[in-house]
Amino acid sequence: MLKRLIYTAIATILALSAGKAHAQLNRDYFYYVAQQCIVQERYREAIDVLGVLLRADTAAYDGLFLRGVAKFNLNDFAGASHDFTRAININPVFTRAYLYRAITHTRTGDYDDALKDFGQAIDIRPDNENTYFSRGVALFLNQQFAEAIKDFDYFIRKRPYIVDAYINRGTCRLMLKDTAAAYSDYDKAIEINRYNPDGYIRRGTILSMRDRKEEAIADFTEAIRLDTLNLQAYFSRAITRAGNNDPLGAISDLSRVISIDSLNSLAHFNRAIVYSQIGDYDRALSDYDRVAEYSPGNVLVFFNRAALNDRLGRLTEAERDYTRAIELFPDFANAYLGRSAVRHRMNDMKGSRADHDTAGKKISAYRSKSGVLAELSDTSKMLDKLLSFDADFGNRDFDNVKSRDVDIVTLPLFRIVVDDRTAKRRRYDNPALEAELAGNMLHGDLISNLPVIMNKERIRELDGKAEADIEASRTARGVYARGVTQYMMSQYSNAVRLFKEAIRLDPHNPFYYMSCAVATCEMIDFISMLDKRQTIVIDATPSEKLNMSTGRTYDYGEPLDLIDKAIELAPDNAYLYYDRAGILCKKGDMTGAIDAYTRAIELYPGFAEAYYNRGMILLGLKDTRKGFLDMSRAGELGIEEAYALITRLSVGR
Repeated sequence: MLKRLIYTAIATILALSAGKAHAQLNRDYFYYVAQQCIVQERYREAIDVLGVLLRADTAAYDGLFLRGVAKFNLNDFAGASHDFTRAININPVFTRAYLYRAITHTRTGDYDDALKDFGQAIDIRPDNENTYFSRGVALFLNQQFAEAIKDFDYFIRKRPYIVDAYINRGTCRLMLKDTAAAYSDYDKAIEINRYNPDGYIRRGTILSMRDRKEEAIADFTEAIRLDTLNLQAYFSRAITRAGNNDPLGAISDLSRVISIDSLNSLAHFNRAIVYSQIGDYDRALSDYDRVAEYSPGNVLVFFNRAALNDRLGRLTEAERDYTRAIELFPDFANAYLGRSAVRHRMNDMKGSRADHDTAGKKISAYRSKSGVLAELSDTSKMLDKLLSFDADFGNRDFDNVKSRDVDIVTLPLFRIVVDDRTAKRRRYDNPALEAELAGNMLHGDLISNLPVIMNKERIRELDGKAEADIEASRTARGVYARGVTQYMMSQYSNAVRLFKEAIRLDPHNPFYYMSCAVATCEMIDFISMLDKRQTIVIDATPSEKLNMSTGRTYDYGEPLDLIDKAIELAPDNAYLYYDRAGILCKKGDMTGAIDAYTRAIELYPGFAEAYYNRGMILLGLKDTRKGFLDMSRAGELGIEEAYALITRLSVGR
């Protein structure tokens, strides 16, 4: 299927035949056959036909361009970009090649290069409105909303009846909080094409924001009538119905989502909340149980289920769930308060007081901080609110909405811990790292990105020893060792504080910066889990559908600065580049992440995890050829998940 962003592709391709009367007959024949193959979506055949032509005429820049179009539609973006570049080198004023190379850069997230190519295309052909439309998409994806609006304005002046232009401009305006202008654009999109569900969903969202619930529901209902499998429409109508005092209607919509996608954790989670609100606790528990099964690492699931068990008088189960929430994130003040109340009703006064005191200490500590950390002190924060379709708990297992795109789920960051799998770790020869591990005070240290396998009592024993060592002599190494044990106990706030003190005592040790960066990242990840909003796009690509997320992003600037300092001190350490790549991925800088993973592999050619993560990003960006090559290499090096992913994606293709 040709992508929506290049909806003019067929006309463009057919236009290539114009002005070729001077060409040899067989040359025209090859072009004609290749064009017909592309129009009929037989892209591989088109590439074969054009290969014959290009072997005979290596300077056929329009043949290179046409082959690039075919490769683009096969998601071979690297190959497409290479052909467009060769065409430009032969003909530096070939506007279409600049345009399509820019679109290719947009698909891979390389927005700076995309904008340069769009600018070049506009310089050559300033009257081509399609270039402005495509550049508007790239500017939006690069969060340059005001500039994107200018491009969509120009396009609309030239082509006032294209629905996508109004929807895209409206979404840019929504991102700039201009809801009135956004509403006007969505309204216009519906006026132009009343059979496109997108306009109704977007307009309904704004109506819901304005508390015009009935009108919003009418729009979502119309979108569903036009597309009975549109999950976003069902989700949006469910949330609006719940806010309009129609819980049964909300349950009906969420049940419809589950009937379409039985593994959709987000729908189960929302339905559990609505069931709880109407007193149907058994069904609510059943939904929470399903979500806990699908997302066992998500703290909100256990926190909410604990509150429901508490309400039902199932105190043992409530205590267990609060304890699980605390195990997942020991700095979660609300979970301590909840468990304190439960233990009080269980007549465990000592445990209740201890939890209440712990919560108080954590709240006081967080209130002294600024930014997202301060939010954990808000003990009145509602954690049982319904989550909209564009919600993301920070746990990709929660995103089981079906999509043709690959979710970018990378393996975790590496950090120094004490573990029971020392003998099994892969060898990476780095003298500075080996010296650091051998000289540490905990003994048995290793660098790993796997969950720690060690008895909790043993971890507490090590922590007690590290604390005693600090009291005897407060050295950088001793403080760092205590930071490691606190990190292993998931006491991230304390761990970060200790790592920073170790850095102050010894600012030249790169591994102190590394550990501090990883602990800070994990703390931010948890906070984002509470209310992060991230669009889930169904059956779409970045060029087909603009995100509607209006939520915050989370600042990974501090951990990135820390890991950069570590690299400055140890520029030959592959693990540091791997962690830098992981942090860039969290920031959404996929191009930078690929570069950092590549550097890690250059330093350590056997770095299986780096191949896997780089391959995952490439697959997510639709560079399937390179992505599958990286996954294959990761599998060869021992990452079992790699072959499983290759099998799943190959079947899907």
